[in-house]
Amino acid sequence: MTPQQNAELMAQLSQQAVFLMGISFILGSLCTIFILLIFEMVRRARAEMAEAAEENAPDPRE
Repeated sequence: MTPQQNAELMAQLSQQAVFLMGISFILGSLCTIFILLIFEMVRRARAEMAEAAEENAPDPRE
């Protein structure tokens, strides 16, 4: 393998490594956002259920 071929191979491997790191960063970010959205929806649903339970609960003063 000539030095020129070696340099081209290293450049190609470096470029592929950078692409792989970029793709994994983007996928990780999207997964994190998705999980946070799910947590927010669960929190809102629980708050709405608690609010509905308070409205339907009998008044202890009566």
